[in-house]
Formats: sequence, structure tokens, C-alpha cells
Amino acid sequence: MPAKDTALRGDLNSAIPLPAKSVDVVTAFAVLEHLHRPEIFVAEIFRVLKSGSRCILTTPTPRSQPVLEFLAYRLKVISGNDVRNHKHYFGSEELRSLFREFSGLSIRTFQAGMDTLVVGRK
Repeated sequence: MPAKDTALRGDLNSAIPLPAKSVDVVTAFAVLEHLHRPEIFVAEIFRVLKSGSRCILTTPTPRSQPVLEFLAYRLKVISGNDVRNHKHYFGSEELRSLFREFSGLSIRTFQAGMDTLVVGRK
């Protein structure tokens, strides 16, 4: 296992290079929407988390798509490449389905409904 505070490189559309049940917390802010296979990433999060550990992540909602596109392509105040790289915008029910193996699941929108915070426990 890598030393504490070591950064790992990898493709989040495939296996996370960590042993099962080896991680206390997984955080992923504005990552899920960029993945071709988010279900693999979520399954991998569940696999590497220790029992009782938590996952905390954020992802933009479908409501944010036109706003992000306006900011990127018309006003050019945020990165057009970042917005173009969004594969999907997740609604609450989709997230609930993706995280169905997690217990104590909390899914809440914030920033006027533009983003979602997901907190789940293994």
C-alpha cells in the first residue's frame, strides 16, 4: 500500500489501485460528471472503503448544465474544455441508484440546486 499522503495516478473509469477495505474517507469533488463509467468508480469507492467509513462527493445537477454552458461558451468566464468534458449531469434518483450499496446515504443539492452533495457510509 502507498505511504500515507501519497498521490496516486490512475483512470477512475477502472479499478482504483488500492487494496479492499484500506481507506478511511474518499472525497471526490466535481469528478463523477467527467467519467465515462461512473458506476465503476462508485463500486471501487465502496470496495476500498473500510467498514463504517465515508464517501463525500459533489457533482453538478442537470439544472446547472445551461448555466455552465452559458458561462463557458458565451461569457467565457469558466473553462469551456471543463464543461465540454462533462459526460453526464446527475439527478438525485440516479445518484441514489449509483450509491445504493451505501448506508446512511444523504443526497442534498446546494448552490441554488446547481450542485449535489452525496455522503454515504459503507
